[in-house]
Formats: sequence, structure tokens, C-alpha cells
Amino acid sequence: MDRIKQAAEFLAAKRESKEIFEDLPSHIKAGDLDQAYAVQDALVKMLMQKDGSRVAGYKVACTNCLAQEQLQVDGPVFGRLLSNVIFDSPVHLKAADYSRRIIEPEYAFIMAQDAPAGDGPYTTESITDKIGSILPSLELVDHRFRDWSLVGGLGLAQDNAYNGGWVRGRVYEGDWRSLDIKDQTVTLSHSAGEVLTGSGAAVLGNPLEVMAWLANKLNSRGLMLKKGHYITTGVTTNIMTLEAGESAKADFGPLGSVEVSYS
Repeated sequence: MDRIKQAAEFLAAKRESKEIFEDLPSHIKAGDLDQAYAVQDALVKMLMQKDGSRVAGYKVACTNCLAQEQLQVDGPVFGRLLSNVIFDSPVHLKAADYSRRIIEPEYAFIMAQDAPAGDGPYTTESITDKIGSILPSLELVDHRFRDWSLVGGLGLAQDNAYNGGWVRGRVYEGDWRSLDIKDQTVTLSHSAGEVLTGSGAAVLGNPLEVMAWLANKLNSRGLMLKKGHYITTGVTTNIMTLEAGESAKADFGPLGSVEVSYS
């Protein structure tokens, strides 16, 4: 059994048991980002085989400089969105189903066309032409590492970029290209009263920059964004952690809001 498969099986088992651990054993740890993505490929395949889910799109992490410094990476990291953990807002979830309950308000898009390598490399302008819709969303970040900052970007990439789920709001029905998604204030409110604010400028300066980066990164790995894929582009505020009995609501101004609660 090769180390890629062993690492994927190790991570899949921890996802099921929800056991908190320090790091992958040294003999199966990825040595670089290419190996880490190979582990992610194998892990996602295992998860889909187990529950019958499919890849419904992608998420992008580490889209701001602080996160990149903390995880010792020089750019973003992508993961897959799986169909069985996509929820419509408002959603009520069981806290015990998660090891962590980290909430991230994120701008999301739906692809109207495929983005093959032959049409790239992509810029914000050229990828915008292939996007159909925009919607507000919350990523549900979940991981089992005791200290994610010590594991770094390789651990993030291996464990499907820590995606534990995704909550989607309503698709914006107007002309989203006329909106100022870069500077529009995003507000994340906790049921206990805490309020965090941010904007699309937190993610590579503009969520569309994230879309261009992802399209090019996937093409470099023989993958591509496909028509109908959902893409969530990174946290626009600081992160928020919820416990059982708590809830959060993200307000994206003209795009509307998204809500999640845990019982």
C-alpha cells in the first residue's frame, strides 16, 4: 500500500471517528504540495465511494496573507465541495456531527460554462465571462488536527482544505456584475452578540481574483471548473466558532443573508 493511499485512509478514519490528533504519521506525510493534493484526490474518492456523493464544486482557502503566513504557504489552497454536505439556508445542524464548528462567510459563484485550459490562462475579466450567478454562503470548516497552524498548508491540502460543509443562500437575481463585491461590507453576527465585519477585499483583493486563480490552478493539475460548479472563495471576515445551542448569520448587503445553527 503506497503512502498516498495510507494517508487518505488515515484521514478518512479520523473524519469518521472525529478523533483529535497532532499530525499524520511521518511515514505518510506529504513532502510537498503536489503530494498533498494527491492525498486529497484519494481522500475525496474514498469519501464519495462511501456516501455516494459527488464533486459539486470547489472551495478556496488561504486567500489572505495572514492565513498564508500562519500555514506557511505562498498562495491559496483548494478543496472540493461534496454534494452531501451542501445545505440551504437557514439550516439547523447537530453539533456532535462536527469536531470543530468554524464559520466563514464567503462570496460564492455558480459556473455558467466550463473553464478548460485551452481558454486560459484566466484573468478576472475572462473568468467573469464564464460565471453565471453569485450567492452568499457560509463555509463550515471542520478539522481534527489539535493545532492546525502547526500542521501547515500541507495538512490543509491533504484533508480537503478542512471543508466540513457549505451553506448556500439564495442566488442573486439581479445583475451581479454591477455590484461592488470588493468593498461591500459583510457582517457576521453571533447569537450571543459578537459581530465581525469584513469585505470581499479580504480574499486576494477581490473574489474574482480567487476565481481566476482557481481556474488556472485546476488547469495546471489536469482539472477544470465545470458548468454548474459552485465555488466558494474564502473568508471575508475573521472566523467564528459556534457551540451547541448557538447560531450565526452572515449579511452580504444586497445579496441577502445566510444562517446556521447547531443543536
